[in-house]
Amino acid sequence: MRILCALLILLLASALTQTDASSRTTDDVEVQGVTRPLFEYRLSPTVDEEVREIMVRPGDVVEAGDTLLRLRDDEARLGVDLLELRAGSTLRVDAAKAAWDVSTLEVQESRSAMDDDAIRAPEMRRIELRAERDRLSYQLALQEQRETALQLARARATLARYTLSAPAPGIVTAVNVRVGELPERGAPVIEIVDTSRLRIEIGVPTGSVDGLVPGDPVTVAPETAREDSVLEGRVVFVSPRVQAAAGLPRDNGLRTVHVEFDNPGALPAGGLARVRFSG
Repeated sequence: MRILCALLILLLASALTQTDASSRTTDDVEVQGVTRPLFEYRLSPTVDEEVREIMVRPGDVVEAGDTLLRLRDDEARLGVDLLELRAGSTLRVDAAKAAWDVSTLEVQESRSAMDDDAIRAPEMRRIELRAERDRLSYQLALQEQRETALQLARARATLARYTLSAPAPGIVTAVNVRVGELPERGAPVIEIVDTSRLRIEIGVPTGSVDGLVPGDPVTVAPETAREDSVLEGRVVFVSPRVQAAAGLPRDNGLRTVHVEFDNPGALPAGGLARVRFSG
């Protein structure tokens, strides 16, 4: 009986140990990291032209679509004006249609005359060919009208490249060009940061992220906020790779975890924050 009780106690202890090991994931794990803006924009023109006008300066709050900067666009604007004039005119189409209508009428009259032997077959053939030519000229005029509409759309798209607009809401953090300068292609001339949502990339010991998946809740305590200020965030990425780290066993290195959280208090990016994972 004593032996049976001892075996039962051992089995119960083993089961409790396994349950505890399998459920131990991220309880009471806290890691410090640096906050970063979720969205940063470094904008540069795609057209080689000098700056005509700058509408913003560092510290300005912008909305998506706001105009930030304009380049000199005189030639591109003239191209748009010319194509708008052509696209808005129906003179060529109307003239071609009128010529075809006249040719069609001549064909009808000539066929009646041919029935009365007043016109010969060769002449009738020439009249029919002129009508066919005028019909094709009308079709060509319609095609050219459609082509002009497409050319106008392309010219407008090109003209839009001479204006730099905000891709999203944010705060202008840098203006790296002046009026009259020719920006270097690819070099950012205006930088915008959106701090309405922040992210943190941290290295967490492998044993502390077992079972952690994207969508799991976390709490974030920014050091620049009040001591009792705690924000709610979410895990968005858990790296499948383990990286060796000093002070940790080789089989228990660090795994990169990405966390995102809303920033209603407009805390500045770049500050330290403590991230707590809860099992």
